[in-house]
Amino acid sequence: MFLDYFSRLSANPRIQADKVQWNQTARAVQAIYSKYDDVVKVAQQRESERNLTSLCLRTIIEIAVCEAPESEGEEATPRLVENLVDLVAVMIEIGADSDAVHSGFSAPRLSIEPSGFFETGTDAYRDVVIPYLSGYFHRQFNEAIDSYDDLYREYTTSESEEFEEDDDFNRALSAEFGLSEGQVFNIGKCLLRAHLEHELPICVWNKDELVRYLGDAGAGDADNIACFLDAFSLPRRGGWDDFSGGYNFKDIAPWKFKRRLSCLCRPIIPVKSNQFLTSAFLLRQGFGYFLDLARDGLFIPEFFKSAEMRSYVGRKTAERGLWFNEVVAQKLTEGGYETLKELDMSSFGKPELGDVDVIGIKGGRITLIECKNLQMAKTISEIADICNRFKGEEKDELAKHLARVGWINANRDLVSRHLGMNRPIDDVKQLLVTNTEIPIKYKEGLPIESGEIVSIAELQEELMRRIG
Repeated sequence: MFLDYFSRLSANPRIQADKVQWNQTARAVQAIYSKYDDVVKVAQQRESERNLTSLCLRTIIEIAVCEAPESEGEEATPRLVENLVDLVAVMIEIGADSDAVHSGFSAPRLSIEPSGFFETGTDAYRDVVIPYLSGYFHRQFNEAIDSYDDLYREYTTSESEEFEEDDDFNRALSAEFGLSEGQVFNIGKCLLRAHLEHELPICVWNKDELVRYLGDAGAGDADNIACFLDAFSLPRRGGWDDFSGGYNFKDIAPWKFKRRLSCLCRPIIPVKSNQFLTSAFLLRQGFGYFLDLARDGLFIPEFFKSAEMRSYVGRKTAERGLWFNEVVAQKLTEGGYETLKELDMSSFGKPELGDVDVIGIKGGRITLIECKNLQMAKTISEIADICNRFKGEEKDELAKHLARVGWINANRDLVSRHLGMNRPIDDVKQLLVTNTEIPIKYKEGLPIESGEIVSIAELQEELMRRIG
């Protein structure tokens, strides 16, 4: 039964092929059908269906690792698997609705029709979620149109297979898993090569056979391979909701991203105590997903157990923040503004107000810019979290910015002298500049105007107009 479940995952390459085809034909589709249909809306719906199908299939695998019997059980017919996909899709929808209510993002309303159809509070979805996600997808679709010519550009590849490693990341990763990035990459590459050599999308391995193959392929010694299997195989637990081993509910909830018990982060699937199952597609997708996010410090610190890896995440977060400040300042300089970065408010005797990320000066006008390098919010809980973090209430991420703006506005002469402006400040403006689309732009009742929230995508064309 379990192998049949996993074989359904082989549909994933077809889902990915459909995604690639839509991206490659975006310009043609827009040109042919824009007169008759809302092309972007149709493309977004198609993308949503692809993503949900992939997520449901992966979730079934994660559940089956803990719940499916090793022998006997019900035969996994196509109809049964389709029913399971439907049930998991409903679970994901209900889970997302529950997160929206518990976070205070959506009203705690529930209406149930005689047919069994139910509906929760929809105001937040209508006013924030739908326009936010639609705006983000619209830009992605237009980028696919604009990058069409790149599909036919000639690229050259290096003959060298050397893997460029980062010492700081290696120290952190070794503390977490006992492996360097190069070792993880090399073992993963050897596993993928096995699928290519045998021309099989799915392989079933006895543990001893897998360790022997990887050793013979030069992937590393037995200790390294054991560390690899421990780090990247899904743990078989007493049940799907068994959180022993330091896990929690967030690690299994499929409507959340970056889960420790996701088969994207752990793409090697145990079938029995001494047997593993691998998918070429899932290996390629999973290792790329995990290593890219881990190297860039994009998992939350609590994702990891070691102090070294958690500290690494903190350092990368700080680096991204400083880098983004530089990007914003450079854009202002190119627009003819004098710029200052990281103005420490302690120089005015107000250390509790932190610092101003970027100040743009032009004539008698100064613009105080709060720069936020954020990760794209993709789930309801992530969208709710962003909205809750930027309410402008005491101790949230917008409050200090608003307090700085208010203090500087009330002390213009002092600030003008400190900045060496040689003239009084006539006007104080503010902006919240983000690296990605941010849902609070669509939320009403904030102490900052929607037009004062600008994404990096809007910066070059619109930032100068907004502050000029």
